[in-house]
Amino acid sequence: MSRQLINHSLDKCHGGGKLRVAIIGAGYSGLCSLHHFAGDKMFEVVLFEQSSRIGGVWNYPEGCDATVVQNPTSPFYTRMYKNLKTNLPTDLMTLEGFPFPTGTKSYCDVKTITRYLEDYAQHFQLGSHIKVKNTLVRLGEGAFLRQCM
Repeated sequence: MSRQLINHSLDKCHGGGKLRVAIIGAGYSGLCSLHHFAGDKMFEVVLFEQSSRIGGVWNYPEGCDATVVQNPTSPFYTRMYKNLKTNLPTDLMTLEGFPFPTGTKSYCDVKTITRYLEDYAQHFQLGSHIKVKNTLVRLGEGAFLRQCM
């Protein structure tokens, strides 16, 4: 769809107002999507993350190795293990416009990736669009219902 068609659709369907966008999850894809939409004044965008910080699957909460919990809403929930290293080199994991710091190992650890994603969000001033500790429970046309933890 071309940009002109999108503008025409907004004028026709929404009275020229902003198109509301909800992004679910603050991992690589969510943050990249947020950066794209937040940079366009045509969109009103919010990113919902159920954990207490950004990072998606790279979010390794301190203390989770001592706590075995299966509930995804637990502050100790994780889908990874403490000493995990990337299986892709950093030159393939780099998000557009934001390189890894000079000297970063090609196959880096969880803390490096998490810090990179946090720095990315800060660099592009995405924080005001991110709602942590929120679980999206229903999404409908023109509205969404969220549950704050």
